[in-house]
Amino acid sequence: MHRHSSYMLTGVLLVLAGCDSNPSNRATPPDTRPVSAEDVKRANREAVEANAKYLAQEKDKYREQLQKKLDEWNQQISRWDEKIKEASGQMKEKLIEQKAEFEKKRDAFVQKLKQLDQSSGAAWQDMKEGLNKAYEDMKDAFQKANEHFK
Repeated sequence: MHRHSSYMLTGVLLVLAGCDSNPSNRATPPDTRPVSAEDVKRANREAVEANAKYLAQEKDKYREQLQKKLDEWNQQISRWDEKIKEASGQMKEKLIEQKAEFEKKRDAFVQKLKQLDQSSGAAWQDMKEGLNKAYEDMKDAFQKANEHFK
């Protein structure tokens, strides 16, 4: 009798497992209707729109990262100004020179950021190499200048 009950329980559980009320868990038959030219156009349009949205998001993230670093460097310039005020003679001249060198690189970088802001979602990918180069130049100039301000 016990064996018969466990067979029945197993059968009931198998039946219940197949009766899932959630339609997303059921196998859906493949779409067998023909694909029209309009379907293809719509799918392509959606893909292009999704790609444009993705590129714009990536551009915004990249821009935010660069702006954050630029803001940090601009704050450091303020600290350098204090050290320049305290310095005298050749040391003061050297600090002013280093700061000016960095500001020149920073201004070139800011121009690249302005170009980025004006670029379309797809065009910014082409600009990325130039921006990365300007960023590296600015970073090197910052490190060089910062050594003199320690």
